[in-house]
Amino acid sequence: MAKAEKEASDDLTGWAVLLVGLLCCGTMLWKNIVGPRHFRVPSMDFVEFNLFSLIILLLPPLTLLLLFLKRDVSEFGLTSCSREGVGISWIAAIAFLPVLAIVGKTEKFQDYYLWWLGGSGAYRFGRIDWGRLAFHEGVMCLYMLAWEWFFRGFMLFGLKKIMPAWGAALVQAALFCALHYGKPPIELISSFFGGLILAAVAFRYKSVLPCFLVHFLISAANDGAALYFHFR
Repeated sequence: MAKAEKEASDDLTGWAVLLVGLLCCGTMLWKNIVGPRHFRVPSMDFVEFNLFSLIILLLPPLTLLLLFLKRDVSEFGLTSCSREGVGISWIAAIAFLPVLAIVGKTEKFQDYYLWWLGGSGAYRFGRIDWGRLAFHEGVMCLYMLAWEWFFRGFMLFGLKKIMPAWGAALVQAALFCALHYGKPPIELISSFFGGLILAAVAFRYKSVLPCFLVHFLISAANDGAALYFHFR
């Protein structure tokens, strides 16, 4: 009897995660990307964009899990990981550097990341503001933590309750890719496969922390590459 009740609870959790996840992704896709680009929806500045994203990525999922479903967030990857997981994250980030050495020089990459750094004031009037750059990376650190927990925690482990692990990985990777719309083509395409790889890491270590670490390190490396090749 207890097992049947647990299975029913998992089914409810999985379908609720799918519904809330789709609503959150749809909201972010509209407000942050599609609306401003195609329907004259007012765009947001750097702080507004990240604050809005943090609210959408954290508030609905945590409210659903903690208040309505009474589930422990550690079930969804919000827990510590082993030293091995941390080490794998650093290795993966370092292995990505040769890719940056190639794409970091491209016009679309430069245009996008210098524009993004300009939004926070980290790069302005042809100069780097080191204080604003530190602020920029601090905000991105919080953003990447929320981002990874939403996709590789909430969505991945939640969907695994109603579908095979490979299905959960594919769904979250597809949504992850959709929210990269508007970024340089190589980043848009690689985001899908990156989402699958990060899902495997999350499953392996049962934690989103290795995924967060590698994603943040690559994000910071993207900024660094844009600035390095711009001033070189």
